[in-house]
Amino acid sequence: VVNDLKKNARSNKLAVKRFEAQILKTQGMQYDIKQKITETENKINYLVGRFPQPVQRDQDSFDKLVPQTVYAGIPADLLENRPDIKQAEYELAASKLDIKSAKARFYPSLDIAAGVGFQAFDPTYLIKPEAFLSSLVGELTAPLINKRAIKAAYYNANARQVQAVYHYEQTILGAYIEVANQLSKIKNLENG
Repeated sequence: VVNDLKKNARSNKLAVKRFEAQILKTQGMQYDIKQKITETENKINYLVGRFPQPVQRDQDSFDKLVPQTVYAGIPADLLENRPDIKQAEYELAASKLDIKSAKARFYPSLDIAAGVGFQAFDPTYLIKPEAFLSSLVGELTAPLINKRAIKAAYYNANARQVQAVYHYEQTILGAYIEVANQLSKIKNLENG
């Protein structure tokens, strides 16, 4: 139509070029949309746990698509099974165990080392038990000698637990906001 208008001197070449540019832009948008469809299908297949393949969809019923009613109760109930919440809970539990192990280092320990077990049948221990006794004294006095390093490890474990608590709180808050927003979207879609 634009070419016919140009031939009849009702339009100029600028309008023809503008129209051709619009056609090329639309074609470029089509390629971009096809790429986004492929990427979205791949994401859906990943979530379902299968290799990339086309996802069947019906264009006719898309306008009538309304999600089923979600009986959520309290949004906090939906948070229990989220993987990010589980990870934050496990990190918090692990930091508590780190503090317990750091606290245990303050106390003297008696360990049977592999060398002692291997040399238990060596008769020199019966004759000269100095090596065994020096090892035993070393294990008993190690917490006194390494007191600063043990305190530093304990304070470090405490700091990691505080960080884990803050991370847990942030994760819970962010997840709660996401769930509340999604429930609000569903409610607005049903009412709209």
